[in-house]
Amino acid sequence: LPASARLQRVLHSEDGKDLNLYRLWRGFVAVQVDVRLMGGLREAAGVPEIALAVEEGSSLGDAIGALVELFPAVGDALIDGVLGSYAPNALILVDGVEAGNLEGEATPLRDGSTLVLLPVTHGG
Repeated sequence: LPASARLQRVLHSEDGKDLNLYRLWRGFVAVQVDVRLMGGLREAAGVPEIALAVEEGSSLGDAIGALVELFPAVGDALIDGVLGSYAPNALILVDGVEAGNLEGEATPLRDGSTLVLLPVTHGG
């Protein structure tokens, strides 16, 4: 992480189960984006949910960049090495709408936005 970043681990109890939540602060006006990881992405991060602080006015692409910076193993599972995009490897919902139906990685985020990252399985 850059020297300006500081990682704070927060424990949250929901229905009696402890969830590991992480928040990344970078010394700017931040909004909170809740990230829910499914399947192999959850395993790569080691946590089911992340409370991510991103700069006000950030896009989906910015949040993905912060997430990958915080959890490099998620980046390995999420980002296609050839295309440099998450598109072939995951379905990402922004507030319940698939990002491709919005503005893709340029989709603006607001305080309280929820991202759901669902890995796509390929094969035949």
